[in-house]
Amino acid sequence: FSSPPSPPTATRSPRDDYQALSKVYSFTFNVAAATQLFTFAVLGGVKFFPALFPDWATETLTFNNVFNPGPFYGSQPMKSMASAMQTWFLYDQYTGSAAALIWGSYLYLGSRKTEVTWRDRAWLSWEILGWFSVAGAGGALVQLLQRRDEAALLDDDIDKGKKTL
Repeated sequence: FSSPPSPPTATRSPRDDYQALSKVYSFTFNVAAATQLFTFAVLGGVKFFPALFPDWATETLTFNNVFNPGPFYGSQPMKSMASAMQTWFLYDQYTGSAAALIWGSYLYLGSRKTEVTWRDRAWLSWEILGWFSVAGAGGALVQLLQRRDEAALLDDDIDKGKKTL
């Protein structure tokens, strides 16, 4: 009730919608990047300055323990139920992240008005890898969706401008 009413959709331009969405996308990417970089900073701190952390942290907080899910199926008994759930959650996260990135890539590539070449796909893969390194899979997905909205909303806005000229 305290926010001002938004203008009717007929008076808003696609550029206004994109600018509002862009602010949300930027905020979301920044949160994802801060979370990812904080995790890397903690793991780096434990690796390079182990004296600052308790013994359990130096044994547990390694890159391999945090990001490597371990074997999917084994004949050995579980170490603990917590360890098994951690492994399951990591596989779930990696599978869901891969599916989301594939989905986001196809959405973005499908929104482009020009033909998509293999070079475009290779360049997009390189960009996704960069976003993934900085902000994780969620941040990379946000960037893909932002690009998709840019292609869909701003290209339509440009096309409408050409028709009226």
